[in-house]
Amino acid sequence: MHLDEYEVSRKISYKIFKHNGTTWNLSDYPYLDIVLNDNCNAKCKFCISHLIHDKCKADIEVFKPKIEYAISKLGVREVLLLGGEATINNDLIPMITFLKDLRLKKICLTTNGHRLATDAVYRERLIGSGITHLNLSVMSADPIVQMHISRSKIALGHQDFLAIHREAKINGVHVRINNNVFVGNHDTLDALIQFYVHVNTYCDSVKFSPLLKTDAFSTINEVTEFNRIHTLSDVQYDTLWTSVERYYHDWPLLRNPKTLGFVEYSMILLPVPIIFNYNQHGKLMQMVVNEKKVHGFKLLPTGDLSLSWNREMPQYFIA
Repeated sequence: MHLDEYEVSRKISYKIFKHNGTTWNLSDYPYLDIVLNDNCNAKCKFCISHLIHDKCKADIEVFKPKIEYAISKLGVREVLLLGGEATINNDLIPMITFLKDLRLKKICLTTNGHRLATDAVYRERLIGSGITHLNLSVMSADPIVQMHISRSKIALGHQDFLAIHREAKINGVHVRINNNVFVGNHDTLDALIQFYVHVNTYCDSVKFSPLLKTDAFSTINEVTEFNRIHTLSDVQYDTLWTSVERYYHDWPLLRNPKTLGFVEYSMILLPVPIIFNYNQHGKLMQMVVNEKKVHGFKLLPTGDLSLSWNREMPQYFIA
């Protein structure tokens, strides 16, 4: 296990960055989220992307100079490719090819895995195209439950994810399972452990996160009815995370209260590590707005390079 590839192992420091008359404190390890489109081939019950009415798709030629600027002027060395669902954008592989030539340290793709599981030719092309990390959003080890949560017509199961992991291993790509914990979904110690034991056979790490708290800075300032009912309290998330940490007490625990500069992560150093995202206490908006600390940039599908996910906040546009 190479700890330096995990965010939780980093110590962030800052340097001065001036833009449009504002002095920012820029992380020495800034990352770039590249949002290729708003559309998705699933409709996860907790996702707010369906609330975006003016759906956009990235223009790769518009994106290229923005990415080059982020690398040369802002010090970005890691990028995360997102949607919606990025694999439904046919410019995804050309984008990865472009990124590969920029000698980045990390090129990560987050996906629900639908296209990778159902199209073996595309799976081979994509995983071999130059990505270094692959995040798979898996909400349940039960294919029927997973299909119900994602409101998809595709029921992905163990063999599907094994096939993705095998291809990733051939190409040296690190696979992480991302799971959102909420009421009725791995919200007890036993359920969370059972899920981990099942999925760790086809990944290299597992990250558990709370449902996203929305605000006007980080995303649409609206909470879906599902999230209103199913989000655990901060105390409940804290209790669950720490109960798993105690369960694996024989294994080393790495904790960083300033992972990425603004949120606490912990990592249980199992052969397949468990990572807990304490985003129930995240302070991204506070740090950017009040402390002028910048840890990452968002390249929105509109073509705007921004500090905020909210495309209606031009005061945070960088380029």
